[in-house]
Amino acid sequence: LEAVDIAAALFALAVRKASTNLTERDFARLRARAADLRALALTPVQPRTFFLETVRLGQMILDRADSPKLSNMLTDVRMGWPNILGALGFMTEQQRVTAADKWARMIECLAASE
Repeated sequence: LEAVDIAAALFALAVRKASTNLTERDFARLRARAADLRALALTPVQPRTFFLETVRLGQMILDRADSPKLSNMLTDVRMGWPNILGALGFMTEQQRVTAADKWARMIECLAASE
């Protein structure tokens, strides 16, 4: 569980770094991906599939953080327990919807902070 906490802290740093690099085009892509994630949350999907979509969305932000070292560190941490346990947080539709809504809110907070 400590690895999950570390991954969350590293991702928070990535969000902070990305916030200065995100363009309107990036926000449009992030919003579209978040909408797709919300739609996926409402379908009967395997938790692992949903988890991997959240990873892909997070990767979009990580790419805009423009920090290869941070990217490598987060990838290394994610390959352990966060990768193994990640799907457990998306077992129910309500968990998936809650997660998708949090992603959408985070994106809007980022957009508002530019």
